[in-house]
Amino acid sequence: MKRMLLAAFACLCAAVTLAQDKDDDGLKYFVIQGKPKPEVINMMVENPADPMPAARALVASIEGAKLVDYYFKVGSAENLAIIAVPDSMYAAAITYQRMGSELMEEMIVYEVIPARKVPAMLETAKAMNEADAYSKSE
Repeated sequence: MKRMLLAAFACLCAAVTLAQDKDDDGLKYFVIQGKPKPEVINMMVENPADPMPAARALVASIEGAKLVDYYFKVGSAENLAIIAVPDSMYAAAITYQRMGSELMEEMIVYEVIPARKVPAMLETAKAMNEADAYSKSE
């Protein structure tokens, strides 16, 4: 199960990276995973439609935000939205708005780092290792 979650997370990170511009846009990227209530799932089945326009409009209501991509998980009735927002507060706002709308049973939000930013992150971790007095054996 852990391997499947790690593989899914890696695929989402790759999707975020592929969907982004090459320049640093200053946005923070989040994966929002939501589990719709059964009555919402029934409504979706009875009225099939592309969910992308509604999701895009919701995210676009935040100035500077964008919906990077939107997925449905196979094997569980859950949605995965990859969003780019100016600040983590906006990812929280989307979560609270959706939970308050009584459409979702639960939601989980993950901040993800685009692959193009990983080398700088690893350099920072390396510098921290070099400065970490606690991890050095004397």
